[in-house]
Amino acid sequence: MTHSFRISFALLAACLMAQFTSADDAPATNTYTATNTFKIGGPGRWDYASVDSAAHRLYVTRSTHTQAIDIETGKVVLDVPGQQRCHGAVAVPAINRGFITDGKAGAIVVFDLKTGKVLGSVRAADDADGEIYDPAVDKILATCGDAGVMVALDPSANPQSAKVASVDLGGQPEFLAADA
Repeated sequence: MTHSFRISFALLAACLMAQFTSADDAPATNTYTATNTFKIGGPGRWDYASVDSAAHRLYVTRSTHTQAIDIETGKVVLDVPGQQRCHGAVAVPAINRGFITDGKAGAIVVFDLKTGKVLGSVRAADDADGEIYDPAVDKILATCGDAGVMVALDPSANPQSAKVASVDLGGQPEFLAADA
């Protein structure tokens, strides 16, 4: 774990503790517990992980490929190949599509949630990184740190010809959150 990652994690933890406690409250104890541990193995470091609760899958980006793991058995059920430096993965089950940000390619890779087959790749911007699906606006939203932008993609667009909308954020954005 790098020094800057430890500091970022410590700051995040402190902010979360501050949000869930007040001056009069003692910090909650035993709020979270590990329910299971899986040893997945395979090549590549991981970056972001996301959950598709309905399908009981955990999506984990692994440098050059993305794994879908059954959260009940720990078995890899899909392994989507072909990324250069993947960061985030999200699922949109209603249209049977998944989306992976590939930072080195500056793209969003679109794949079939059932087969893992890559359906296409949509140009985003340099360093496509963290991403979410915002159901309130029905868009895939991704940060692109080196470009300093957020891009928005219609999840049902044809991945062979789709274009993203872009919003200049400045700085080097890393991740997003939506409030519906």
